Amino acid sequence: MMIIRPIITEKTIALADKLNQYTFEVSPDANKTEAAKDLAKQFGVTVRGVRVSNRLGQEYRLGRNTRRTGKRTDRKIMIFSLKDGDKIGIFTQ
Repeated sequence: MMIIRPIITEKTIALADKLNQYTFEVSPDANKTEAAKDLAKQFGVTVRGVRVSNRLGQEYRLGRNTRRTGKRTDRKIMIFSLKDGDKIGIFTQ
């Protein structure tokens, strides 16, 4: 499965309501066509377009006066545009 989880924030709910676009975190090796097929199969919708955003994990320091650093995980996020009339129930309020 390519889809990991939905991204549910105020901004993504507004995108779903106004533009019928839904945001999901996907596996890092996923491509647009595989992810679109997976979403269509899971939710029974028709995908019209896909946009991708690769978010690099932020580096941070551990402690005050140490030289140790850490890094948050990288994420791949896709925004799926659906056919008019198709909805995904997770994003409704």
